Amino acid sequence: MNTKNIAIKLFNNTTYCWEAFPNSSNDEIALNDFDSKNKDQKWTLINNKITINTKNQGTKVAECYPNSNCLETSNNHPNNSDQVFQIKNVSGENSNVYFISCETKNRGTLYVYGNSKNHTGIGLREYNSSDTELYWVIE
Repeated sequence: MNTKNIAIKLFNNTTYCWEAFPNSSNDEIALNDFDSKNKDQKWTLINNKITINTKNQGTKVAECYPNSNCLETSNNHPNNSDQVFQIKNVSGENSNVYFISCETKNRGTLYVYGNSKNHTGIGLREYNSSDTELYWVIE
């Protein structure tokens, strides 16, 4: 895979994309309305790492923070397991719909979810087979 948009699969037709906010105090990754001109919404997927070339902080890496159930950006640390994601197709969905999970250092496998009901952002939680907020569209 190369540079992609990563969006939550919603029940309505609004697409919320992953976005890095490198100016924020905690470098959080959040959901935001898709804007084709916004560089901080284009992610590169290589060797199960998800990186972004931010507007003002250069290349950053997506990272799980299981103690805060948060997804943030950080510098690349080659041996950091919290920066390696598993991306698997969702059975019964289109070929571009995926689960995104991370084998964290201290909480086991956590899945990335987006709160589509009230657009509050991205977090990490344990797998629940009926949880459609774990479905991500990568295109």
